[in-house]
Amino acid sequence: MNDDLVRTNIETGRALFNDGQYWEAHEAWEAVWLESEGETKLALQALIQLAAAHYHFERDNEAGALRLIEAAREKLAGYGLDSIHGIELSNVRRAVDETPYRREAPTLSILKDGSA
Repeated sequence: MNDDLVRTNIETGRALFNDGQYWEAHEAWEAVWLESEGETKLALQALIQLAAAHYHFERDNEAGALRLIEAAREKLAGYGLDSIHGIELSNVRRAVDETPYRREAPTLSILKDGSA
């Protein structure tokens, strides 16, 4: 997947997530995740799991949602960078680290300098 398509899918997923379209965000990010490797793949999977968790919350499947939140938390704990493809992760980490997890989805922001 070329860099422009990666950026498009990441930004599309971010906008969809922030708009509450969690399944669609999951799908946009999955296209990038399938071709990713290493830590990048794990961090993208964490975002995908977060989107899937909120999809489950909307369908009153709290147990499934909380399992996905925990999986996302574990992946983000192992990812040392502050962003993934420009998406800032500090508020995502804060959200998944809250106990108990609030059902309110964090807002995904782009780093101001646009860095990785």
